[in-house]
Amino acid sequence: MAALVAALIVLFPLSAVARVAAVELDPRVEATLDARAVRRLIQLELSEVQVPPPPGESEAALFVRVLSAGEGQLRVELWERGEQHGVRVVSGARGSPSVIARRVALVAAELARGLMNKRRAEALQAERTARRAAREERLRRTRTLDGPQAVRPGIEGTLIEHLWLAGPTVDVQVHAFGRLRIDAGAGWTFGLLTPGRTTVDALSLRAGPAYRFVLGSKSDLDVALRAEAALLSFQGVKSVDGLTGERASYWARAMLAVRYEHRLTRELRLDVGLLGGYTLRRVPLVLADGRALRLGGGVLGAELGIVMTPPASASPHHP
Repeated sequence: MAALVAALIVLFPLSAVARVAAVELDPRVEATLDARAVRRLIQLELSEVQVPPPPGESEAALFVRVLSAGEGQLRVELWERGEQHGVRVVSGARGSPSVIARRVALVAAELARGLMNKRRAEALQAERTARRAAREERLRRTRTLDGPQAVRPGIEGTLIEHLWLAGPTVDVQVHAFGRLRIDAGAGWTFGLLTPGRTTVDALSLRAGPAYRFVLGSKSDLDVALRAEAALLSFQGVKSVDGLTGERASYWARAMLAVRYEHRLTRELRLDVGLLGGYTLRRVPLVLADGRALRLGGGVLGAELGIVMTPPASASPHHP
């Protein structure tokens, strides 16, 4: 056996197994086995296992302990820098010391291969995670900016019974949580009440929650609810709200807007939307020809706008 160990030392110099920091043998194990052979065989077996180093280290430094487990059994432990990486129990009741030494070395190599496979799997997972994070970062850097603030000027048109209105609007969008935001704005619309060809203009204020759903890198679906109050001015009527000679009134509306948004640049989106809602307060009118109306009811409309989001350099809190 000594000759075999000497030959192995010649064939495999110690520099080939430098990754094994130490092999510790229980004194009770040294009394029953060839300690030198056990250490050398463990070194040889582990030299064939390329264990990747832990993060932040240049190489793996393995430490093997061989302890007596009682009743003719040996306990083989693999350690690295104070952390245990596996335990196996080897039967030592049968076989010659050389056979048992070989068995211990094979078990140590099995533990090292387990650590090697674990490290490789972790490295592969880390690489996949890094690639995914890089891909998501590229998408985040290239897709349309989304808040935390934006301005949306636009044009909208609505139809309420015999009245149609159209004109410019502007909204300020402020993100509240995630993609949920609060929109607030104003509109100044003009139109015609077809009976009697009465002209009308409306100055409105509106506010409400909104949510944007991402469809792709260049397209979104935006859904907004809003409450709206407007001051109305009529030309060519006899009375408004039952008051002869009155020309002004107000109404309130609840509206839903569904918009398709298309990216033009990172900071600009073109949106086209449909409007629907209901007038919460009807306005009694008497036209110049004497016909009486109660203006209100369901609302249908469409809108066209541009969403302008400040660039990231102007929005330090935006990711």
